[in-house]
Amino acid sequence: MSKIEGKTLKSVWHSLTPEGRDKIVSQLRDYIRQWRTLTADKFGAVGGRPCQEVFFKHWSPPVESILSYGPYNSREEYNAGLVEAIKNSRGVDTLDPFPDNLAQRICALQGEEKILSHGDLHRGNILVNDDAVITGVVDWGSSSFSFMDREYFDTRTRAESKFESWKTAVEQLFPNDEKANYQLFRELERELVIYCGF
Repeated sequence: MSKIEGKTLKSVWHSLTPEGRDKIVSQLRDYIRQWRTLTADKFGAVGGRPCQEVFFKHWSPPVESILSYGPYNSREEYNAGLVEAIKNSRGVDTLDPFPDNLAQRICALQGEEKILSHGDLHRGNILVNDDAVITGVVDWGSSSFSFMDREYFDTRTRAESKFESWKTAVEQLFPNDEKANYQLFRELERELVIYCGF
C-alpha cells in the first residue's frame, strides 16, 4: 500500500480561487456519482456486515455488549432498525415519552436502492494537488450501502459552520430531491444523542 499524494482539502480550501473551488465541486460530484453505481443486495457495511452508519452508533448504559444493526434486506427492515436504535439510545430509566411521531415518519420512508455511501465525507478526507485536482478520497470506515439521501445528510452535518463557502459547495454536490429528508434525519440524530451524550 502506498500513500496518496496531495494535501487535505481542509488545509487548502481557504486559498483556492472561486474557479479552483468550482473545479473541486465538479470533480467531487463526479466521484459521488461514480461510487453510487456500486450497489448491494442489503443495507449495511461493505461485505454484508452490520451497518456502520452514525445512526447506529448511539446507546445508553448499561449495555453488556456492542450493539449490532443489520444488514437489512429491505428499507422496511432498515427503518425498523432505526426505531430500535432510538429505543436503545434511551436507556431503561427514561421517563420521557417515546417519540412515536418520529418513529412513524421514519417507518414511512421508502426507497429500496442500496448504493455505496462514503459516510464521512468532509474536507479532511478529500486530498487534492496544487492544480485543484482531487487525488483521493480517504477514510471509508463509515461507508455502507445505504439510501440515496444519506450522503447529503452526513456531508452537510459535517460541514463546519464557519466556512460558508464549503457549506455552499456541499449544497451544489447533491440534487434537491436528496435534501428533502434532511430535517427528519437531524431530528432522528438529536433523539439518538439526548440520553447517551455522543
